[in-house]
Amino acid sequence: MSWLRNILDNFAPNFEKGGKLERFYPLFEATDTILFSTDERTESGPHIRDSVDIKRVMILVVISLIPCYVFGALNIGYQEALTYGLDTSDWKRNILSIQNIKSSQLYRI
Repeated sequence: MSWLRNILDNFAPNFEKGGKLERFYPLFEATDTILFSTDERTESGPHIRDSVDIKRVMILVVISLIPCYVFGALNIGYQEALTYGLDTSDWKRNILSIQNIKSSQLYRI
């Protein structure tokens, strides 16, 4: 892993203030933080620090929400097909028939 650390350290000046890729610093910093833990240390007081920081936890949250999003999107489409009485076994024909429904029918109360 030291080879990857060396590559990131060599590219770091390009992303810092005044570098060619300064506008992409947040992306570079996020990548660096995900791959390697920070080297920040406390100056005083007993604090427990481990390698799990908030960015690593939140990227796991985002990854774990992807199946939920896919299931929800498919479920909404299936329920929409049932609302208009479409046969759900032939999805290609249903997509074309849903596209032909007028927008006024979609927003009925």
